[in-house]
Amino acid sequence: LAAKCLIPPDASDRDVCDLAQQKAKEASSLLQTFKGRNGRAALERYCRRNGIEQPPAKFDDGQAIGRMTDEHWWRRQLRRIHSEQSENLAIALGYVHAKAGPYCSNEALSRRQQQNRRNRSTLEATELVSEDGEIMSLADIADSGLANKALRRAELMTRAKGYEEIALDLGHVGLFVTLTCPSRMHARLFRSSQTNPIHDGSKPRAGHAYLQTNWERMRAKFERQGICPYGLRIAEPHHDGTPHWHMLVFVDQKRKAEAIAIMRDYALQDSPNESGASKYRFKVEEIRRERGSAVGYLVKYVCKNIDGEGLESDLEGVPANESAARAEAWARSHRVRQFQSFGVPQVSIWRELRRIPLENIDGAPAAIKAAHDSAQKTEERQADFAGFLRACGGVGLKRSDYLLTVA
Repeated sequence: LAAKCLIPPDASDRDVCDLAQQKAKEASSLLQTFKGRNGRAALERYCRRNGIEQPPAKFDDGQAIGRMTDEHWWRRQLRRIHSEQSENLAIALGYVHAKAGPYCSNEALSRRQQQNRRNRSTLEATELVSEDGEIMSLADIADSGLANKALRRAELMTRAKGYEEIALDLGHVGLFVTLTCPSRMHARLFRSSQTNPIHDGSKPRAGHAYLQTNWERMRAKFERQGICPYGLRIAEPHHDGTPHWHMLVFVDQKRKAEAIAIMRDYALQDSPNESGASKYRFKVEEIRRERGSAVGYLVKYVCKNIDGEGLESDLEGVPANESAARAEAWARSHRVRQFQSFGVPQVSIWRELRRIPLENIDGAPAAIKAAHDSAQKTEERQADFAGFLRACGGVGLKRSDYLLTVA
């Protein structure tokens, strides 16, 4: 593993920045050699040799070349691979488990905290001036958006509440589902934290990809069977960094048993006879209104993975604020998206509508006006995510069938 690292695991951020500058210069020199002829292909080969993902094919040649010769683009790529590969090395060396550093290594936590401090210093040192001469700190602007963890947490709760309201209107049932990886993908044993003798070397990102592939197969089967689930999934780490998913799934009451059977079948296709597979690999609990709301089921998992608000500690006994910081560092190190909606319109539509002043939608179609009204929070009322979902056409549709999309 160490031989594949472009950067030593103990390299500082300054070392990463210096290497980025060097790589950008080498890429620019290589481009001059080709003088524009096959320049993009040459730079893409150069990126692959350095273990860097080249810009997506959707970019035209000018955009792609501009990125591959830019020092800041290289800096982002190198920081990403340095963080991930260093953390994979830490897992292999036994620095990530309940008795050492739960979820991520202490070094990964420190890297993330340093990055947060650098980002905050940059935001506080930058001011924007409006056309009217108003001066505002970039930090204040960031605090008013989803970079503010309290606002991010509140938005997720608002969305979950909207899903539940729609489900109640439609007579759908809520399921709280947990999916985990096979034993071979876990680096450490659960109780003792000893090395797992059957670990196949899988890294956390591979575990997340495994769960994602399984979920895609489940959803494909749902579509073939005419089942339309919707909800939210949360990816979080086990003590050794191996991911598992918690999912809030709403489905038609009449199709509940069929949906559960499909999920269980796909969850247990890999190594179904291993010890504990039927008990741990797939868990499902029906959300009963008399015992609590769907939001109540979800809130501790959302808080645990954002800021620890309202929690004292996690299942490993780690204080909630540290647990949340470690979960975030884990997600950033392995490039795992912690929260993902499914079966509903894009949340970016909701966010864009919240930014648009009322006077800017004069003459807009009725669906846009209704969605815009639902997205606004006033002193008299909270934003209405369920109303937004209705304005977009409902839930459980194909993305192309929703009434609104982002241009």
